[in-house]
Amino acid sequence: MIRTIVKLIILAVIVNAAVNVVPVFWADFRFKDAVKELARFSAKLDDKKIAGEVMDIAVRMEVPLAAQDVRVSRLGKRVVIETSYHVEMEYFPQQFYGRDFSMRVVGEPGRFDGITP
Repeated sequence: MIRTIVKLIILAVIVNAAVNVVPVFWADFRFKDAVKELARFSAKLDDKKIAGEVMDIAVRMEVPLAAQDVRVSRLGKRVVIETSYHVEMEYFPQQFYGRDFSMRVVGEPGRFDGITP
């Protein structure tokens, strides 16, 4: 009986951690993918517009990103987008753990970029 209760408590802790942690990492994965796509196809946009698009993506995907944490620069025709943000996750009930997420994306121009019909 005691073993069953302990197993159920351990299972509850694992499920709680999964419910509170997995969505944060999934949102980060989706956010990075969307920003990579933006960097790849935004060579003709100005840096302010690109930063605004990154913020729109962050809001849409519920990523707690502040405007000052988005940096856009250029390497020739390549767009470089850098971001960082902090998330507090609840692994155990009332036990929070902070995690910093950051990324640096270099958008490679398309193979036929610059060729117009």
